Amino acid sequence: MQTEHASAGTYDLLLRGGHVVDGTGARRRRADVGVVGDRIAAVEPDLPVASALRVVDIGGLVVTPGFIDLHSHSDFSFTTFPGSPGQVTQGVTSELSGNCGYSPAPLSESSELAAAWEDVAHGIAPRLEYRWRSFAEWLAAVDAARPSVNCLPLVGHSTLRVCAMGMKERAPSRTEIEAMQDGLREALSSGAWGMSTGLSYAPGQWAETSEVIAVGGPLADVDAIYVSHVRNESDEM
Repeated sequence: MQTEHASAGTYDLLLRGGHVVDGTGARRRRADVGVVGDRIAAVEPDLPVASALRVVDIGGLVVTPGFIDLHSHSDFSFTTFPGSPGQVTQGVTSELSGNCGYSPAPLSESSELAAAWEDVAHGIAPRLEYRWRSFAEWLAAVDAARPSVNCLPLVGHSTLRVCAMGMKERAPSRTEIEAMQDGLREALSSGAWGMSTGLSYAPGQWAETSEVIAVGGPLADVDAIYVSHVRNESDEM
């Protein structure tokens, strides 16, 4: 890969000699990519070198849109490792996080219940400081960290459950169901894309199907998504 600077022209950056795979299903093709600011302005063969401030020869390499990782737990590391080198070096630019029923927020205002969730989540990622309680406060912490990839967050059913009732191996009361629904609504209004479950793991494994349906009711109000980690993923699947 070689870089050279050309005279001022139409493009701030010209990627020359690559093979473009554009994600539409079309066959890959040889084309140059002209960039103005942070936008792709042209994808055509043999764009003139003199039209760019900077030219990078990428002959033999492939140019694609950023990859989307649909199963990520990076929501537990965005505030600690915002550079996301493992993702960026693989071409991942967006991550759907909060899978398997686990998300960093919301946490209960009760210190006992908040500590219970920290214990559950300890094995997922580096120990977080948990400077937030609501989903909105966690998103603000992510924004402040300025992660290198786009965060597409889900809220975890297990997180909501511990926030409402701790690690109790029983069906929730009506009041606890309503508390989980309120937590889901707050997350959705703050920017969550939906809710996930982890029905093979505690505490999600203690939730009956009726509980999942009841707690997830607010998803339908805003056409949000539901992402399931199913039960019995081995012999009884």
